[in-house]
Amino acid sequence: MKKISAKTFFNTKQAIACFIVLVTLLITACCNYTKTAAKSPSEQQTIKTASQNTTSVWIKLGRAWQNYQNNGLNRSTNANKVSQLLSARQLEDKSSEAAKLVMEMIYSSVDNPNEILNSQLQKGEASAIRLAFKLFTISDGAFTEILLTYLGNVIHVRPIILLTQMDTNGKNCSPLRMLDVDYYVDNLDKELEELKRREKVLEKIEDSSVIKIRDKCLTMIRDDIAKTARIITETANH
Repeated sequence: MKKISAKTFFNTKQAIACFIVLVTLLITACCNYTKTAAKSPSEQQTIKTASQNTTSVWIKLGRAWQNYQNNGLNRSTNANKVSQLLSARQLEDKSSEAAKLVMEMIYSSVDNPNEILNSQLQKGEASAIRLAFKLFTISDGAFTEILLTYLGNVIHVRPIILLTQMDTNGKNCSPLRMLDVDYYVDNLDKELEELKRREKVLEKIEDSSVIKIRDKCLTMIRDDIAKTARIITETANH
């Protein structure tokens, strides 16, 4: 019996999950159309058009995300397509079944630290950095924390792009202050070391286009360093 690698198995599993989601979205669209039958003709048309437009955009986003995950040859192009779709006004409606299914599909894949997005971020791929910031438009809670954690590590490979995107997207240095809880839990010394590493990277940046956001982040990082160092000292004295 031919064996398959873990990576191949994961990609196949992801592809099947994406296909199931897309089929479910099509069924949902048909059900939503049926629900408008009791309305007046004009109301039916308005509801039908709005529902079709919203569902259509979510389906396109689901397909684009699947292509981004599975097509390594056009990774950057596919990342840009997902980013463009994430700007669509129709995605503001996150209450539909279509929205919930696609968001869950994206959340579940990004939550795996070995998946494509985080891998691309660690390499400093510009399209992946822009995509990660665009994903904040559909993120909340734990997913937001995951994105912030991934982006915080980008400071070591593409600091200028990271600062530019933070400034453009109004993230106010939050990625730089978010550390991997699982990695640094109960290890304040390592946490302090990482904060100091990020401080040193920021200190070396002289690009005039990001000086303002750099200075703001330096102030916040140094404040975090002082607080962490104080906690370490207080803990050692008890």
